[in-house]
Amino acid sequence: MNNAEIEAGIRSGTILGLAIDTSIFDRFGCDLKHHRLLPLQQLAGSKLQLLLPEVVAREIVDHISRRALESRASLVKALTDFRRYWQTDEPKDPPLQDSYVEAQKQVDQFLALTDGKQISLSGAKNLAAEASDLYFACKPPFEQREQKKYEFPDALALLSLEALAERRNKEILCVSADKGWQSYCAGSARLICVEELETALACINSSGRARAEGVWRLLRERGKNHFFYEPIRAAFRARFRVLDFVPEIQSTFEYEAKPELEDLDEIDFKTAGEPVVVEADAESVTFVFKVKARVIFIADFSFYASHTVQDEGMEFAAARRDVARTIEYEVLLTVTRDEHVLGEVRQVFVDRPKLRVDFGVIDPFNP
Repeated sequence: MNNAEIEAGIRSGTILGLAIDTSIFDRFGCDLKHHRLLPLQQLAGSKLQLLLPEVVAREIVDHISRRALESRASLVKALTDFRRYWQTDEPKDPPLQDSYVEAQKQVDQFLALTDGKQISLSGAKNLAAEASDLYFACKPPFEQREQKKYEFPDALALLSLEALAERRNKEILCVSADKGWQSYCAGSARLICVEELETALACINSSGRARAEGVWRLLRERGKNHFFYEPIRAAFRARFRVLDFVPEIQSTFEYEAKPELEDLDEIDFKTAGEPVVVEADAESVTFVFKVKARVIFIADFSFYASHTVQDEGMEFAAARRDVARTIEYEVLLTVTRDEHVLGEVRQVFVDRPKLRVDFGVIDPFNP
């Protein structure tokens, strides 16, 4: 089914809801307040309902809970080191809370804000037996590989969605980057799968396409001379403050690297990819596009004689390096709706995937 057919199905009501796989939430670190997931709140009160299979909900809770515990352990270690080196009793460790309960609260709030529905496994037909049949027949979402047993949650999620679609005599639009989900949906009469969340949101918000394309064309033509350039540049600089790139070098010695700066040189708007509308209402349009920018990276490197970087007093050399790289970033831009005036920017977010930056070869004896 192509995008035009999906749009028609949403308008006519033959598509019941939008189901999202765990792989999509993992892409955003299971941060349910991530700016890329916020447009899902537009589904509240709409004809298209957000559908969250129970298995997916449990996986999200598990991933949030695990990451919360890991982050707390890292914080406790950092605070312990701080108190030891500064010879103080403050600050105290954060209180130990039930991470699973707190994660469940986040999922419950997400469902409340989106008016979403959790699809329970109970009360449905014998999904476990069906999943077992698919497993032993090596049919999607199971694949011909040794670790296919880990795809049981996918099978249960998909079977619960298909059972719901059959009961309601409707179709369900699924979003998943998982090949198993895509293969299963390709053979289903009720489930449709797209790989990107933006693709699904664009099918919901086709009314904002003309405005998004108009702004996008002007950005490509005028670049930094466009009225919207300054807020976009400010969003780039805000993203750079995160400093989460990983510096790497070629060296025969053990080293420790610390990112120091990510700074904008130039945005090449002529490389801007096609805009994808993710939200549109009477007042504004939000769309996403990819664009390349030339960026300056600076990092510090410390070299150690020991194979254990943590050994204190073993550092024998240090160096600072800068490199320029062309990187593709993703821009989420919200502009006012009126197509007859320049309008204004309501908000801008800039993001990119995790990045490793190669700083080349450094000779610690000639830094």
